[in-house]
Amino acid sequence: ILGNQEVVQLTAVLCGVGLEENPLPEGNREKFMYYPLLLVKGTVALSDTLICWIQNHFDCKVSSMAVSPYELSWMVAMWSGSTTDPVHRSKPVQLVYSVPKRCEGISRITYTIQPDDCLRLWKCIHQSDSDDFTAEEVTDFIKAVEGHFYDLFHVKLSVSQTI
Repeated sequence: ILGNQEVVQLTAVLCGVGLEENPLPEGNREKFMYYPLLLVKGTVALSDTLICWIQNHFDCKVSSMAVSPYELSWMVAMWSGSTTDPVHRSKPVQLVYSVPKRCEGISRITYTIQPDDCLRLWKCIHQSDSDDFTAEEVTDFIKAVEGHFYDLFHVKLSVSQTI
């Protein structure tokens, strides 16, 4: 607690995702749980402490995972189009872009988009009642978001973007 305000020092989510193939050996699948994803937001020291605690108490291995910009685009599009879960709709989408070192005075650009704006954009791109969507829709969604930023500030957020 900082003053009268509570401050969250660490946020962590341990979750399973739909894997087509369970990586555990056949004989161990009923004995062990497999949670392939631990999302942690906090200082390095607190994150390391949490990871050590998990590894010691659950006799497991936690390792980092690199997520490509393409995979992140899928996640943003999926969460932006989530109309059935009010928790997703209540939080803005925040995209963080790193800036080349030759640009002095700025190291990153944080672009926050309100949830209703994301949902409205997603509905323009994904014109189907189905929860399934295509790679083309994801690409169009990200291009539209980055294109809007370009229209406002004349800054290209993605090297691969053509405007």
